[in-house]
Amino acid sequence: MVVGLGRGIFSEGCYGQDRPRHLLLLFLLLITAEPGPTPVEWGWQAPQGCPDGDAVERRFRTLAPEECQRGGVEPLQVNAVATRSKRRWEMELTLRRGELSVTRRLTASSCAALAEATAVIAATACPALDDGDATAKASGPTVEAPPDEPESGEIGADPGPEQPAPAVVAAPILAPAPAVVEAPSPAPTRLAELEPLPTVTPPPGSRRRLGLELGARVAIAWGPTPAPALVAGAGLRLQWPAVELLLAVDGGPRRRVAGPSSLGIDIRSATATIAGCPTTTFGSRRRRTRLSLCLGVEAGALVGTGLGTPVTRTAVQPWVAALVGPSLTWSPRARLNLGAAVDVAASLTRPAFSLAGYDTVFRAAATSVRLRIFLAVQLW
Repeated sequence: MVVGLGRGIFSEGCYGQDRPRHLLLLFLLLITAEPGPTPVEWGWQAPQGCPDGDAVERRFRTLAPEECQRGGVEPLQVNAVATRSKRRWEMELTLRRGELSVTRRLTASSCAALAEATAVIAATACPALDDGDATAKASGPTVEAPPDEPESGEIGADPGPEQPAPAVVAAPILAPAPAVVEAPSPAPTRLAELEPLPTVTPPPGSRRRLGLELGARVAIAWGPTPAPALVAGAGLRLQWPAVELLLAVDGGPRRRVAGPSSLGIDIRSATATIAGCPTTTFGSRRRRTRLSLCLGVEAGALVGTGLGTPVTRTAVQPWVAALVGPSLTWSPRARLNLGAAVDVAASLTRPAFSLAGYDTVFRAAATSVRLRIFLAVQLW
């Protein structure tokens, strides 16, 4: 009884002393264990209404091959920042692995399309390691030499005792790889290199469409009527990425020209303009600046009414001129455009007005200049 009791006491004492020690060792192993390497590190920033980062990562895992799901020494870092501009979505996508970095800017009609493009590009550029061993990635793949062939030509000849095949260690990634004789063995493992990113073509609906701008304009003119004259009108601009088409109408109040004695003529103008304007755009889409050079034709009429005569008569003379001039447009807010322009018109008709019994009282100048400002609203 004493021996049995002593053995039980000894066994109980051993378990009572070792159990805390085992738990302590297990706890230390858990807290010191390093997390496994991550194949892709995601940085997804997008406004409300876009797919979240988890959805993009799940889509990546669906598209990426199995070897991309395992970690490596140098993970692929994916940083995507999506923003919305008017009716379009833009994204700046940066892929980085080690010292290699590639940045792409994508445009699409929806944020979902940008998320899909991000997953496709990341799946294409991920480090596809066949074995996923971090040590093998750091030092290079290990290629086993093929087994020795029997010297005799007989089938089934005894090749002798089997010898362990020597291991051939490939050179580091940055060093020139040694020549390897091709042998009838499985292809050696290769480290994947970051391939050029595929070109992502936005859907046809995301390309820039025709723009339309409608506005009012005011100018001070020298030339067609007695100077200076105030001219007001409206303009419509059809906009493409590199050129604009301007359609405008303008009219001015009466300007009096004094004639002999108490006689005179009131002259007013009305014109229509069509011009093509090559355009260069600066700045962001929300606060962009456009510089244009317009070349066009202006046609209309000058109307003169006699003053101080027994019978009041009105004469209409045609006005045709070639037009050229630069303009600068600034967008302080979305859909609002402010601008200034300088127009120079060369008259092809030079209309003239005279009073009965007198010589010519007024003739339009050969060249006219207008300083113009305008305010426009971007319809689409």
